[in-house]
Amino acid sequence: MEVIGPPGDSGLVSQTLPLAETAAAYDLTLIRHVNPHDIDQAGFVVFVSGSASDRNRWFESGPQPKEQTGDAGGGVTHLLNGPVADCGLDNMTSACGQDYSRASGSARIVITPYQQAGETPQQETSVLVRDMIQAMYIPAQYVGLANGSNVPAWANEGIARVIADLYQADGNPAPASYDFGQVITAVRALPSSYRHGPLPDARQLHGGTTASRADWDAVAASVYTYIEEKYGMSKMLASAVLLGLATDSGWRKWLQDPS
Repeated sequence: MEVIGPPGDSGLVSQTLPLAETAAAYDLTLIRHVNPHDIDQAGFVVFVSGSASDRNRWFESGPQPKEQTGDAGGGVTHLLNGPVADCGLDNMTSACGQDYSRASGSARIVITPYQQAGETPQQETSVLVRDMIQAMYIPAQYVGLANGSNVPAWANEGIARVIADLYQADGNPAPASYDFGQVITAVRALPSSYRHGPLPDARQLHGGTTASRADWDAVAASVYTYIEEKYGMSKMLASAVLLGLATDSGWRKWLQDPS
């Protein structure tokens, strides 16, 4: 587990590391408990800074801040002389350093410190649980499809929302049964207009009002909740990679009445 930030943000790096370790342990334990062979993930790399401009630069492919890792909580420590630019989604080639491709899932996790986001440490951990699931499944979907650009936004958002909800419901990654109550409650509260038509696109999931984004987020998550109820956790996680069972026509009926 590595948390990286500019030298001036060493306090935020050390503060974020144990939260990131908790989130990573939850995600990796859950995946390995349910489907140990689906995704080969060694760990994660998280970028954090109190500067919005620095955080934005970590999403770019151009020059980025020099970073350093924190050493709290057993995290690996070394200086990174420049960006990890080759490991973004815009470069899925062998140019991406192999260690960071394996460690970060070929996707950058950039987080705002919880104080600036108006959150608690527990809420930031939940955000990291979600972001790490996205980092794990985006490259898996690229491998699973002939053209990664065909992966719809709902596919990645939905599985990330489901796992984050499971973490919030019960921090145990290997319970006797998984609690999907948060998704089901959200789906039952949806306006009727969300219960028909196509699955949400990127604009609906990331644009519009906060309320509409939350509604479409619940629709995306409901696909996986339906798959879990009908086929079980193992098939739910496998479908996040393969995207096959998510086309089952019964899902729409379940969305209208998730009893």
